[in-house]
Amino acid sequence: MNWLEIINIRSSKSNVSDIQSTFNELVRNARDKWPGNDIVLLQHSRLASDYSILIHHRSKNPEIRGSQLGIHLVFQLKEFGYVNHTIWQEPTKQKGK
Repeated sequence: MNWLEIINIRSSKSNVSDIQSTFNELVRNARDKWPGNDIVLLQHSRLASDYSILIHHRSKNPEIRGSQLGIHLVFQLKEFGYVNHTIWQEPTKQKGK
């Protein structure tokens, strides 16, 4: 089963270039420490202070409270502003359909 963690950050910091550099470094370090996960950093198309980090997992059971990696990133990102962490999974197949 594939599942996805989405971490949205609405930054309260004013220096967007420093924030982006810091977020890039956090993602790079996460890729090194937790290999095997697809980790992508995205920036909002109109709000330069809003970012999302997507973590694509391939495992049998999603961790409904988030992975160790996701929780680690959320903890690291809280100093930058509002952080929202959600878990998404593929729908389960219903029998007989």
